[in-house]
Amino acid sequence: MQSLQSQMTRDAAPLGLDMIDESSLQAAEESLDEEELGLRERDRLLQILHDAEELTKRRQIRVKDSAVAVDRASHELDSAKNEWGQWLKTRGLLDTFTPETAEVLQRQVELGRSQLKTVRSWQLRIKAIEKDIDEYVEAVEPLALAFDVTFDRNDWRIVAAAVDSLSALQEEVKDLVKKRVNAEAELEDAKSQLEERTSALQKGEEELAQLVQSGGAESVEDFRVRAGHAERRRELDDRVRTALDGLQRLSGPGNPLESLKAELGGTDLQSITDAIVRLKDEQATADARYGKLSTERGSIQTELDSLVGEEESSRLRMDKNVLEEQIRGHARAWSRLTLAKNLLIEARRKYERERQPGVVRHAQKFFAAITDGRYRQVYAPLGEQTITVADADRRTKKPFELSRGTREQLFLSLRFGLIRELGQRTEPLPVIVDEVFVNFDPDRALRAAVAFTELSCTNQVLVFTCHPTIVEMFIGASSEVGIGEPTVVSIE
Repeated sequence: MQSLQSQMTRDAAPLGLDMIDESSLQAAEESLDEEELGLRERDRLLQILHDAEELTKRRQIRVKDSAVAVDRASHELDSAKNEWGQWLKTRGLLDTFTPETAEVLQRQVELGRSQLKTVRSWQLRIKAIEKDIDEYVEAVEPLALAFDVTFDRNDWRIVAAAVDSLSALQEEVKDLVKKRVNAEAELEDAKSQLEERTSALQKGEEELAQLVQSGGAESVEDFRVRAGHAERRRELDDRVRTALDGLQRLSGPGNPLESLKAELGGTDLQSITDAIVRLKDEQATADARYGKLSTERGSIQTELDSLVGEEESSRLRMDKNVLEEQIRGHARAWSRLTLAKNLLIEARRKYERERQPGVVRHAQKFFAAITDGRYRQVYAPLGEQTITVADADRRTKKPFELSRGTREQLFLSLRFGLIRELGQRTEPLPVIVDEVFVNFDPDRALRAAVAFTELSCTNQVLVFTCHPTIVEMFIGASSEVGIGEPTVVSIE
């Protein structure tokens, strides 16, 4: 036992312990664990230090390489500057020019060339117009002298007045020629009518001669007298036939007419007159009785009408009450239907204001910007295949009611809206336009250019034009929007 303790004491000495026991061993074990952790942390830090040294070496190499590249680039830049200076000197240009300013100068030169081309075109047109004016003056001068019109080829006012005078004379001559043609046509018609009437007159005279001859008359006047006698005879014959017909009706058909004639032959005028007076008295008595009966009939009819009228009035009052009740019912139904109609119209308007498709909403913003707020709303009416716009006073218009320029701006805004809506759902596509501002006034063209510039923030925009003013307009629009200037590519 003593030898074992001695052995443990000897073993504990290397560990820095006086004696080996459980608590000492546990403390030693914990101390060893801490030392092991310290050794691992040291190894990790040594590895980090080694990696940092390697990284430092690589970066030092890259710094040396970069310094070499910078030196090489500086030499190349100096060489390029020298070459640029020699190029400018060779062409007699200022040595203060830079490639950037040269590009601006090139654009100015191109613009100057374009404007010079326009000036030369106008000069050619002016020369052509002057030539036409000289030819016109050469043509007008003989006419002015021929018609005694004041003319001075060196004073354009007198030339214009002479042209107006000659034009007025020409119109007068045209009117006179037209009147002459019409008069000649009327003369031909009159000659034709005269020939026709002369022929008709001759034919009538021949027929009249034949008629006078067939009537056995010696002259036209004699024929007229005989014709009057014949007409009188026919009238008398008609009166005789009418009287006989009357007698036949009075006497009856057949032999009674002969009996009436015989009876009239056996009477005198006084007896007939007395009989007529007697018959008139009987007729007056019958008329009085008829009047009395008519009066009685009228009073009876009045009583009957009053009785029928009371029943009719009662029935009409009942019908009136029924109709009034029906009218009140219809009025209530009309009120309900009118209220429902107004509610539906208001709901539809609210839906059209708040539930428009994304394309129309985007188009509305672009259209309001292009028209400077003159038209503030664009919407598609519910159930209709059309577009409606509303101005600042809420007056609505269809596309066909707009001017051509405003209508094209509306359609352009709808395309913008479609492009913006598709760009939110799919990959944005390039936008290509060619001379899109042909029918725009300058103010709306500038606002449309601003809209194109805003659209370029999400889509690539390619604009083709042959007008330098359009290019300047887009450059100004880019500065207004606050983005970089557009890239200008000249295509020869």
